[in-house]
Amino acid sequence: MTEQPDNLRRPLTPSREAQFRDDAAAVLLRLFFCAIPTPACEAEAALGPELLRAVLECGLLLTDGGKLTAPFHLRLVRGLYVFSDYLDGHSEAVMGAGETTAILYQAGCPTRPVRRALDLGCGAGTLALLLARTAAHVVGTDINPRAVAVAKLNASLNGVHNVEFLAGDGFAPVRGERFDVILSQPPYYPNPRGASIETYLHGGVRGDELAWRIATEAPSYLTPAGKAVIFASWTSGRPPIHTPDLKVLELSTNRRELHGTRQGITVVAHAAAGEAWHAEREVAADRWGEITRAAIEEIFGVEDYLLQPSAAAEFEAAAGLTVLREGSQTVVLGAPGSWVGTAPVDEATRAVLESPNAGHAPEAIRAALRRGLLALRDAPTPP
Repeated sequence: MTEQPDNLRRPLTPSREAQFRDDAAAVLLRLFFCAIPTPACEAEAALGPELLRAVLECGLLLTDGGKLTAPFHLRLVRGLYVFSDYLDGHSEAVMGAGETTAILYQAGCPTRPVRRALDLGCGAGTLALLLARTAAHVVGTDINPRAVAVAKLNASLNGVHNVEFLAGDGFAPVRGERFDVILSQPPYYPNPRGASIETYLHGGVRGDELAWRIATEAPSYLTPAGKAVIFASWTSGRPPIHTPDLKVLELSTNRRELHGTRQGITVVAHAAAGEAWHAEREVAADRWGEITRAAIEEIFGVEDYLLQPSAAAEFEAAAGLTVLREGSQTVVLGAPGSWVGTAPVDEATRAVLESPNAGHAPEAIRAALRRGLLALRDAPTPP
């Protein structure tokens, strides 16, 4: 519906098509998606008099000199109507859904029902409302009271009743509670001068201090089998997230932000005695949107195996993987929807993929597993 992708400060560029049509859908697009003042008569024709009256009464439309304007930005997210602010200088503006929200949801949403979920730094409540479809009870928290108010509005508009929103800093509003899944996309833009007060934007002088704090505190709020999934943009010099009682997976894209950091997804879970590990994966930028919860569970299974390998284990090439010969070089291509992209492989890896259980060197097996090119046969179904 837009000509360009969302950016942080001006989420939408008006669609040219919507500006030259007069049907109801185009009018509503101009009004709620593009922030274009619209004559009251056109809005009434598109919404109907009763709905227009209700929208005006609750402040989702404002009257300005005979025209109506929408003070909030509206997105349709997987069947949910999500209102948020336009990020154009309002220091306490409330962020809504964007590309990175979708990436985090795919990576963190559990594949099976859970009891309790937490959306930490909920903004307009997008992730909390989506989690409410899988979790029996969801809590959304935000340091910005305005965000809590907007999230409550969105829950009411969408008829979602198994979610509550609380104001407070970090985990303070849920101190002492435990969750099966925690999702968080904290502000991660650097603020080296420390002068800005835009709550939604800055995560510290480096930019990732707040994300690091959340990642290190999250285990105290997880159930024994729970996972915390944090989306941030990490600097190369941040402290490590590595303790003797945790499993930590760090996924990063090779696409750099304007300020030099790289987007990353960090997954934290409890580990039993002797089962802790720390793993890293780099994902090509064109596959960054293909990180799913199922893929993360598969990587967890691989790392658990690599920590304590079984002689009886059997392997198979990753589902949908294509092995191509280009002259003297071998290239692999991941299946559509896989986080494995296109990459050259050496002869040892090619031999592993062509005959996975032929007694290859352990180093070749481990390398192929870690690149996502090889899978454990009969691996447990991810929870």
